[in-house]
Amino acid sequence: MFDLAGNRISKDVVHGVTSLDTKHATPETLAGQVKKHWRVESNHKVRDVVYREDHPHAYTATSAHLMATLRNLTLALPRLAGITQLTRTIQRTNADQTRIPPLLAAATSTNRL
Repeated sequence: MFDLAGNRISKDVVHGVTSLDTKHATPETLAGQVKKHWRVESNHKVRDVVYREDHPHAYTATSAHLMATLRNLTLALPRLAGITQLTRTIQRTNADQTRIPPLLAAATSTNRL
């Protein structure tokens, strides 16, 4: 964080733990691992916003795993169709389910291969 004159007034320090030895824990490798982690976290953010996954749900047996699988599928279809605005797309599809067939068609189109 900086003040109005441009002077640094705070500093973030992040610590991490890795099982990599010093030969393999290069700055580039560690930066790549951090980027991969945040890519996964961005997917979790969409799931939290759209499906409220962080709120308590009453699932029994394997139903929690099944629901997570179905949510992953609903996130994968727009991506396969080339859509990048997942949250907005899923919310609009939930509100107007006539959008589902064109989305499925775009996601499974052989023209995109």
